[in-house]
Amino acid sequence: MKKKYLLYTSALLFIFVLVLVVWPNRTVNLDIGSFHYHKIWEGPSLSKITSGRINNDLNLNLGADFRGGTFLEYKVNFPDAMEDKAKTADQILELIRSRLTAGGYNQSEVTWELRGEDYYLSAQVEDRDEADAYLRESVFKKGVLQLWGESAQPEIPTEITDQAANTFESFLDQNYDKLEVNANDIKGYRVIEDAGNYTIRIALSNAQAEALYSNIFSFFGKNLLAVLDEQFIVIDGADLGEQVQTTGKIKTLNLTGFQSKADAKLMAGIIQNGPLSVELEQTKTEPFPAKSDENVLGKIVLTFIGIFLAFGLVLIAIYKIDGAVGFAAIGLWGLIISAGLKILPINLTVPVIFILGLLTGIFFWMLLRVIKSIDEKNRIREEIDLIMYFRDAGVHKEIAIVIYMMLICGAVCLVTSIWPGINLANTVLLGTFTSWFIIEQFVPITFKFTAFLKEKDEHEN
Repeated sequence: MKKKYLLYTSALLFIFVLVLVVWPNRTVNLDIGSFHYHKIWEGPSLSKITSGRINNDLNLNLGADFRGGTFLEYKVNFPDAMEDKAKTADQILELIRSRLTAGGYNQSEVTWELRGEDYYLSAQVEDRDEADAYLRESVFKKGVLQLWGESAQPEIPTEITDQAANTFESFLDQNYDKLEVNANDIKGYRVIEDAGNYTIRIALSNAQAEALYSNIFSFFGKNLLAVLDEQFIVIDGADLGEQVQTTGKIKTLNLTGFQSKADAKLMAGIIQNGPLSVELEQTKTEPFPAKSDENVLGKIVLTFIGIFLAFGLVLIAIYKIDGAVGFAAIGLWGLIISAGLKILPINLTVPVIFILGLLTGIFFWMLLRVIKSIDEKNRIREEIDLIMYFRDAGVHKEIAIVIYMMLICGAVCLVTSIWPGINLANTVLLGTFTSWFIIEQFVPITFKFTAFLKEKDEHEN
């Protein structure tokens, strides 16, 4: 009967660990005071990412996918005023997918994930480093997403460029107050072709040209998915045709670089939806927190677990009994809890950690009571001497056990914030071994250790 219950319990624990192991990739934001940084894990292996900045404007996070491939991920911030963010996001998705395909990179997944109000784009590729260099050159240039095409011969229908011009004029009409300019300052615009490149050219009056250029460039230009000419071009007013009601020379702002039909369509749609920014996410480039005060918590937790491991070994050496292994088992238990919780779809904050510890403590307390009721000869006393200090302080024995388990679980949950990588195979083996050890060894040995202490106390008295 005992073996039957132990078999069922072991199987349930193993299934629980296995579900955690195969859970899809998750991103965990750990925010405990100043202990804050962004992490991407490769499933159960818990390998931290490395981060690299692209021209100080885009942060590219790199990490190994637990399914065997690699992925690139970055965050895109949309302005609050943008109405159709999803549509623009789809257009960017197509841009990245087409760029990777054009570059010969076999990518099976390019997806958006909405986390809160933030959009994260992830592209799974075969060669992370080469894809990184390729995207830097073909997409992330000058810190903004470019819509340059690969073809030397552009194929842009007139209606596409007209649509882009019309929607751009609409954008300016709707944003004069944000640009801090008067409508009279904009003398005209035109879509022109220059040496195979299509350009939206905006004509500015001399009086407000520099201020207007600065405002448009800061509000619109740097945040636009386009190639921008950062220099003023002095041209004759007649070049803009009848739209310009001025004489002499004027200044212009150019949005240029449209070299393919696909790019032009993307550009037209993006302009319709307003400006888009690709902003740097504040992630650390070090694999672990660099500041000493941010690493104190991890050191404390590791020390806490180390004390249990060392104490167990000392007791084994002094008393020469197997029961002392129970202390060391707590450290091992911490490892599997750490591995499991990191891939749950939750944000680990302090309240969540201790709630998980509480629930886990209750579970193991119930498990202990079930095993004690099955094995009559192990019913030496209702409480376990491992929590004797809580009990002696006047805490009820059941509550003492729950508190003890909660503190242990809370501590081992926190240790995952700085725990090194554990690969998939080791996680499965560790989970299986820990489940077996707690059921078959930890609980019976604890009772034997309790009996030993009781007998020793009675002998001394």
